[in-house]
Parts: sequence; C-alpha cells; structure tokens
Amino acid sequence: MQTHSGVEIGTLTTTVSEAGQGPDLLWIAGGGYFGSAWHEHFVPHFADRFHNLTFDTRGTEGTACTDTLPWSIADMARDAAALLETFATGPATVVGHSMGGAIGLQLALDRPDLISRVVVLASGADTATGWAGDFMRAEIALRRAGVRLSTEFSTVHYAPLLYPAEALGDPTLWARIKASLSDPSFHENNEDTIESQWQACAEFDVSARMAQLAVHVDFVAFGEDVSAPPELGRSSADLSPLARYHEIPGLGHCSLFGHRPEAVSTALDRILSTEPEQQKDER
Repeated sequence: MQTHSGVEIGTLTTTVSEAGQGPDLLWIAGGGYFGSAWHEHFVPHFADRFHNLTFDTRGTEGTACTDTLPWSIADMARDAAALLETFATGPATVVGHSMGGAIGLQLALDRPDLISRVVVLASGADTATGWAGDFMRAEIALRRAGVRLSTEFSTVHYAPLLYPAEALGDPTLWARIKASLSDPSFHENNEDTIESQWQACAEFDVSARMAQLAVHVDFVAFGEDVSAPPELGRSSADLSPLARYHEIPGLGHCSLFGHRPEAVSTALDRILSTEPEQQKDER
C-alpha cells in the first residue's frame, strides 16, 4: 500500500492511500472514522481486482480544510470528486459507509461523469429525518453545550448503536469492540468530528433528486442496524429505477468492522461482480 500525506484536493488537505491494480475503487468512511478503517479487511480483499483508494474526510484528525463551517455532504462530495480527478484513471466504483454512503450518493448526483456505480452501505437518501436525525441533532447540541464524553461512557454509549445484540453478548467479540471504540485515536476523532461531520449528515436529504440519478446505486442495509434502519435503504431504492436494495441479516451499523466483515465482503463480491443492469432487488 502506498500512502500520500499532505495531499491537496480542492480545499482539503488529507491523507490518501492506494493499493492494487485494475479499475478504480474508492472507499469512503463514515463519520468519526479514518479512511484506514477499510485497510484491514476490505482493501486486501479487493486488491487483486481493483485500484483501491481511501482518504480521510474533512474534519478528520490530521486533515485541514480552508472552507468555513458548517460543511455539507455536497462539500464532502466535491472533495471526493477532486480526489478521483487526481488519482483515478477512469470512471470509478464508489463504496461508502454511513456518512460515506451519503457522500457517494451525492457524488452520483453531482458528478456522474466520474463514477460507474455506487454502493451505499448503511445509509440512504434522507438521513435528516426520523430517529437518526433527532439523535444526531441531540448529540450535536450536547457538544455545542460544551459536553465531551469520557472514553468509558462513549464506549458503552455508542456500542449498542453500532453493533447488534449478538456481538455485544459475545464476551470475545465485546472485548474486541470495546478495545476499538475506546482506542484514543478513535475516541478523540469521533468527539472532534460530531459538530462538523454529523451536522452535515443531520441535514442530508437528496430524496427529491433521486429521479435524476444517472448511475446505478446499490443500497445495502444491515438487518439489525438501529442507526440506519433497513427501511431507510428500502425507501431510498424505491426512488429511482437505477437503484437496487440488498439486506444482510444479523448485522449492526458497524458490523463490517470487528464483527462480521466477511459477510459484507461476500455481499460486495456478488454486487461488484454483476453488471449493474443485471442486479436483482433483494427484499
């Protein structure tokens, strides 16, 4: 893997990593996560078929951005577009998780010339309404009131929002999840990005534009996801004839990291090995 630090793409200075050869595949991480979240399980799995690209989104620890706050998902999509214009050699496949899925969907709407297809994991066309929107706005308000969660409280606070009961009830899995959520770099990055990144998610709604979609989008929901319930993916897929819905049972919002990454890799294998127009909706 080749890592480039201090890369300027548009108004963002960030870290970009690339690995493998073949068609371009851009992985976009969710809020509070580094681009390196994809490096352990997913980039190695696809390195023999794709030129894999990851980057740290604006607001992430170690990045710098000259745009003033607040930022929008459209701003973050422009960052991703600038990255593809610099590092990609042709239309790219984009896989985004949570906030990264929203960025990928925005990119599909704003710059379809740069991408061939998008896979949206655990997100949808409207993350601003319902329980998830209320939850994000409550978290943002808490931080603006000057509250920062301790590592101990943050760990147990987010665990049930990110992982299913199966994972939390398994002592071995819980020990692994606890270690990842309490890691100082993850904890501090998440606390620092709630206002900048979560605010963008709490305002994201492109439902009215989905009829304009010009590239294929696969919405992949996780069956036990309380942060982005499967209905979000299903209803989003219904908004465009170019969208398909897939559901992986038994997974929580972040089960792709530290719980059952192989289930997500298998689903992505199936999706990415099939031409978009041949994809079947899975309900």
